[in-house]
Amino acid sequence: MPLTPCRRFRSVWQFFKASMFGFIAKFVHMIGFIVKKFVGSKNEREVRRLRPLVTRINAIEEELQKLSDDSLRQKTAAWKDELSKIEDSTELARRLEEILPEAFAREKCLSPAFGVRAGCAGTPDEMGHGTF
Repeated sequence: MPLTPCRRFRSVWQFFKASMFGFIAKFVHMIGFIVKKFVGSKNEREVRRLRPLVTRINAIEEELQKLSDDSLRQKTAAWKDELSKIEDSTELARRLEEILPEAFAREKCLSPAFGVRAGCAGTPDEMGHGTF
């Protein structure tokens, strides 16, 4: 019986290939780890990209807290009228992107899931049970 480096390999060449594959896999993993430390994971990059939008929504939400429910509903009706008149899809998409932060802040203030004007936001504990 010939000598082999390991019983699961038939030849030295197979052992070498398996060892190199393990080394390359570890090297690629290490490079990925280093890149994530400097650039961030995909999730971290997405959070970083959305952070200014969240800040803007929260600022708009503070302004909307001062308005009455009726004025917020009138704003929604005005948006519906305005958007229904736009026929060009690119123009419609552009306008939707413009009103997204304000619309989300408005929904955050009025939605039962977010607390119905109880400070316009809150954690589920603050909202009470049965609000979802």
